[in-house]
Amino acid sequence: MMKRLTWFVTGAVTGAAGSGYAKRRMRETAAQLTPRNVARSGAVALRRTARDVVDIMRSRQDGVTNGDAVARQGDEPATIADRIAPDEEILVDGRPVDRGRIVVTRPRR
Repeated sequence: MMKRLTWFVTGAVTGAAGSGYAKRRMRETAAQLTPRNVARSGAVALRRTARDVVDIMRSRQDGVTNGDAVARQGDEPATIADRIAPDEEILVDGRPVDRGRIVVTRPRR
């Protein structure tokens, strides 16, 4: 009989503690999910994302304006003269172009 009573009391105490813990966690979660808190966390995430996008755009723009975009990407620039025969003519939009003014980049493999 004493064994059954011990297990019953242990189960009742565990159940009461578990329900108290679950109730406390539910209240905390409900407080976090109020419209004001959800909007605030969304605004923080949006600001953080916008800041990251601006930083990326600035770094890419800096690379382009400094002229190192090709070198920064690891591509090897080469003139078109390295790729064609000396007697061949280069046309862009049907007009002849000086071969020293055209640069060919080789993509990474």
